[in-house]
Amino acid sequence: LPSLSDIKKVMSHPQAIAQSRDYLRENLPNAEIEYIGSTAEGPRLVGEHPDEPWAAVCSLTATKIYPVTILRGEIEDKKNNYTRFVVVGNMELIAPETNRSKTTVLVTLPSDFPGALYQVLAAFAWRKINLSRIESRPTKTGLGNYHFVIDIEQEMDEILLPGAFAEMEALGFQIRLMGTYPVYIKEVVGSTSS
Repeated sequence: LPSLSDIKKVMSHPQAIAQSRDYLRENLPNAEIEYIGSTAEGPRLVGEHPDEPWAAVCSLTATKIYPVTILRGEIEDKKNNYTRFVVVGNMELIAPETNRSKTTVLVTLPSDFPGALYQVLAAFAWRKINLSRIESRPTKTGLGNYHFVIDIEQEMDEILLPGAFAEMEALGFQIRLMGTYPVYIKEVVGSTSS
């Protein structure tokens, strides 16, 4: 088995590398970092080339799929770091029961002005609607034009969310409902390097 000092190259998706950068810098300072398309591709490549001094930053699940050995676990820089995964497709998925749902909306500002985000947040706040994520994205239509992707901690209802959306639309915001979906939280035993 190789030891960490034998590793010459570490492969993974750029996000996984970024989330373990401190560990890699401290423990593998001379290893080449290679960015690849997914965290699953790294352990596949390591498993296909067992004689190469390579490692991958990957999930614990990937180490069970490919013939690799775990050299170190829990190498993430922030222990409360989570990665979100979604399942998409054109057929119905039979999934376990959950009592949690989220709704995601895209809010587009009519223009950038002082208090714009406050007005969006106020429409949710006074209705006591909990938000779990707000992410700004440029619309690419001009400097200062943004969309906000907002995750709401509830399913679409008939009163509260439509009321919040109507309030924002009356102020000139465009609202696009991206969907309501069940939330499943799986405890992860930590990041794994192999």
